[in-house]
Amino acid sequence: MSSWEANMPKKLNGRDFPGVGRQAIAGNPLTDDEVAMFEMFEREGWSHEKRRAYILEQIAREVKDQERS
Repeated sequence: MSSWEANMPKKLNGRDFPGVGRQAIAGNPLTDDEVAMFEMFEREGWSHEKRRAYILEQIAREVKDQERS
C-alpha cells in the first residue's frame, strides 16, 4: 500500500468501507444512493454473494433502460 493510500479515509458515515477513498481519488465518489445501498447491506447483514447479485441486477436493469431510450 502506498503512503497516500494509507492516509485515505476508510470510513463512510462512521463505518469501514475500504475503497471509498480510492473512488474519490478516481474522480468517481459514491453517490448518496450508493452510500445508502452499502449501509443497507451492512444493516441487513447481506452476504458478499447477495450484495454482488444485487449490484449486477441493478446494472443489468440500467443497461436495459438505456437500450430502450
